[in-house]
Amino acid sequence: MRLVTSLLYVSRMTLEPEEVAGGIAAIVEVARSRNADLGISGALVATDAHFAQILEGRRDAVFDVMASIERDRRHTEVTVVWTEDREQAFFSDWSMAYAGTAEYVDKKISPLLRGSLPEHERQGVISELLLLIQCFVREEE
Repeated sequence: MRLVTSLLYVSRMTLEPEEVAGGIAAIVEVARSRNADLGISGALVATDAHFAQILEGRRDAVFDVMASIERDRRHTEVTVVWTEDREQAFFSDWSMAYAGTAEYVDKKISPLLRGSLPEHERQGVISELLLLIQCFVREEE
């Protein structure tokens, strides 16, 4: 059985307030096309200040996309917080699910970017963030 690499990153958004809607729309449009071509699935959640995104697919494709995101000027402090090789993707039906903005998620992203959580708390926050992203995407279906 071929395993799927799942990766969760968080980042700080660099878009100005007036650029947010158009900037996120552009990210989603490009991601859907590129990810479909690469066989990648995933989900993006944005807040007024941050992004949280899950990418899933072949390991090399996931890390190639991640390298592109790290170079993207719309992000700073791009931090991979979780990777796992899984038997099944969370979002296999989506080249890029986007659930709109979710301010509650900010409370989970900020401590991950600060890097100040003890490991057991960090793992709990990551688990909560994964569940929140899945719930937000399901609500949008």
